[in-house]
Amino acid sequence: MPIVHKTLLLLMVCFIGISNANELRKDEFYLPGIGVDSEPCWKKDLDNDGIKNCFSRLFIDLDFDGINEIIEINFRAGQRHRHTYKIYKHEGLEMSGNQLKLLDFPPFNNVDSQTIFNKKDKTIKTFDSGGACDFDEKTYQEVKKIWRVVKLTSANSANNTCIIETYEWNEESGMVLVDRDE
Repeated sequence: MPIVHKTLLLLMVCFIGISNANELRKDEFYLPGIGVDSEPCWKKDLDNDGIKNCFSRLFIDLDFDGINEIIEINFRAGQRHRHTYKIYKHEGLEMSGNQLKLLDFPPFNNVDSQTIFNKKDKTIKTFDSGGACDFDEKTYQEVKKIWRVVKLTSANSANNTCIIETYEWNEESGMVLVDRDE
């Protein structure tokens, strides 16, 4: 990877995150009203309580099964002041006991305002960063009713060198290294 390209990539990761470095495709979305480009009820004169009330609950199909999940928004509670979310699945009959089940497993327990949902591919991409050369970008997909990482791009530093590795899921071998840049 040319040094200029590598430097630009690291700057994008450091300042805006690798997921935001690319334009969203038409089949991709952030959680509405919370994402990078749109905050429809955001007003500069709102205090934190006003913002929390503005962003209290969403109802969106995030697991691509045709049924909306109930999404609780935690305003600026995540890494780098991103919004985080608790996602609930509605179960059972109306008015009969506990009807909500918290989706407390990956990827749903790591959704924030930088998470990208892809309706066409039915994937969820999360991004965790510990610095310019310390991040994980995971793409999840439901395979045989189990959500698994189907692609992982990870950056780590070793001996003052940034190493970026990309792995993809292979049914026979599991996660397989497909690219490595130093």
